[in-house]
Amino acid sequence: MGLFSIFQKSPENFEEAADRCFNNGDYGSAKIEYDRALARAGKKSPENIALIRRLGDKCRKAREALAGSHLETARELLMTGEHDEEAYELVSLALDLTEDETLTRNLLALRGDTHDGRDLNRELNQTADAVTGDAGGPIIEDHEDGDEDDYFFILCSILPDEIQDAYHGFSPAFREGFVALNSGDFETAADRLEDAMDENDDPDGLIPPELATALINLGRYETARQLMEPFIQHHPESIRGYQILCDIYWEQKAYDRALSLLGSCPAKLQASLQIQLLISETLYLKGDFKPAIRLLSTWLNDYGYNEIMARSLAKTLEAAGEIYAARDLYAQIIKGCASCGSRTDPFIRRRYAELCFQAGDQPKKLLDLFLSLTQEDPDNKKEYYYRIQQLYDKMGDAAESRRFLEMAEALDARGK
Repeated sequence: MGLFSIFQKSPENFEEAADRCFNNGDYGSAKIEYDRALARAGKKSPENIALIRRLGDKCRKAREALAGSHLETARELLMTGEHDEEAYELVSLALDLTEDETLTRNLLALRGDTHDGRDLNRELNQTADAVTGDAGGPIIEDHEDGDEDDYFFILCSILPDEIQDAYHGFSPAFREGFVALNSGDFETAADRLEDAMDENDDPDGLIPPELATALINLGRYETARQLMEPFIQHHPESIRGYQILCDIYWEQKAYDRALSLLGSCPAKLQASLQIQLLISETLYLKGDFKPAIRLLSTWLNDYGYNEIMARSLAKTLEAAGEIYAARDLYAQIIKGCASCGSRTDPFIRRRYAELCFQAGDQPKKLLDLFLSLTQEDPDNKKEYYYRIQQLYDKMGDAAESRRFLEMAEALDARGK
């Protein structure tokens, strides 16, 4: 990415955005953001196997959720008897997304195809090859010309109908820029989307957010700001517009400007999860932890448990030094994941373990937790070994304490 590569978002930044989208049922946007996160991790942190594995799992989960959503929409369209072509297009898109055999059978049945086992296995393999690489990650780069049209169509299919229609009406420059943006090639995206701004009549202002996203990833925050401030004036109900502008203001440390922006959004947006998250994150970055805690706690009390809001509150409590409250909330998040059958993010378990250690919880209780983390999160194994050494030391087991200290120091010496 040239000179601007040092300013680019981390994989975790994209992952947080994707988590918010997925939690809100916006599986299409979540898929795009998880794909971006995985691509960034593959380029910038190829040694971070745990991160890549976690993002790969989330990518697959988003694809399956999106495929299931396409199946339900296709069923509804077929029931009308007037939108068969659109329904079959959605079925084809879902087949490209899913690796689940049951879902694939349901999609094929809906399409009216008959396959023997050999044909079905071939289609399943082709589906998996289409959406995963050798390491199981999504292929989102290096599109051939023909593939680029297909990829553009898939990207547009997850957008609202009116936006789809507009995007399909734009020039080839927009199509190339939009595909490049979603493939992580931000320099090409910025060049082609700037061309698209010049070439296309865009009365609804749909191109600026795409161009601003590319510019942000290139570190060109001031140019992006000059695009997005007029945009939000004409589109005061655009959640995405607020998210992009806040991203810019945060980078520029213009926290008061961000709070003023969010405070001026329409009243019906004020209580939305997205705006409340943006306000709380702005306060967190500014270091105003107490008002952020009040905001997040009030939202959770009024609207019920939400994992994304709970995670934001937990990290804010921790930053404010309220380690017992943060520990208990991380425990609630872990319990919630266990009850719904999903795998807990190792980061959450890591923070929980660390806060339990700081709170002076019983060493025997913590030992199993840190030992399990050495397997779940091997990239941070050295830190876990040091903690395990300290726990054995507290328990008076000098031999095990010495053994884990030597293991930690060995990793330290190798730079791991």
